[in-house]
Amino acid sequence: MLKLLLIVSSFVIIHAGNNCPAGTKQIGNDGAFSWGKSGQQGGNGYTADKCKEYCARMGPSNCRSFSFDESSIYGGQPLCQTWRSDTATRSYASIPTHPSADQVLCKLDDTIDVACPDGTSQVGEHGTYLMTWTMMPAYPGMPIDVCKSFCTQRPGCGAFTY
Repeated sequence: MLKLLLIVSSFVIIHAGNNCPAGTKQIGNDGAFSWGKSGQQGGNGYTADKCKEYCARMGPSNCRSFSFDESSIYGGQPLCQTWRSDTATRSYASIPTHPSADQVLCKLDDTIDVACPDGTSQVGEHGTYLMTWTMMPAYPGMPIDVCKSFCTQRPGCGAFTY
């Protein structure tokens, strides 16, 4: 008599664990994300704090929350995704082997503010854009003082967004 031996194997991906940075609070459970993706950044050395700053600079009309994953589906590199909603609408948690099953969805604290550098002042609310503009170079993580410097060195530049 021939016997069949059935071996069931399973695996679990062990994640380092993600946390929302200070000045934010987690929305939903691990693996949660929202609707209305408005941006994405990441790569080696990217942190949840950088993700928070990226979201805050976008203003509330473009970023109400962000998801962060230290070891994302994109080659295991840190990933920051920004969302136009601050409601958890979906989750990868139901798929425990999904690389983003432990990402966190963080809502910005309403008191977070990106301050204008000395010698400048804010015009309008966060997320306000002027209709007349000239593109200046922008790089992820560029300090706000560098933006100010680009503007002051450019003839006719009267404002910049950050």
